[in-house]
Amino acid sequence: MLEAYFKALYQRTMREAYSLAAQEIVASLSDGGECLDCGASDGYWMIRLRDAIGLADDRYYGIEWDRRLAQLAHEIG
Repeated sequence: MLEAYFKALYQRTMREAYSLAAQEIVASLSDGGECLDCGASDGYWMIRLRDAIGLADDRYYGIEWDRRLAQLAHEIG
């Protein structure tokens, strides 16, 4: 029971932290600037920023070490 409580608490805390971080990222790029995404995975943030603020592709730079994820990001666009 105690383990489930702390797991739920951790998950809620991480959701809130990532949500706040996402809001700050969007706000900081809304007036211009460029984005360097280290650990870009499949390009999740590129898509999210494109949808949220119309971030142009030439303002986003993604670095991903996993060749499979980098290829997937490239295929997604």
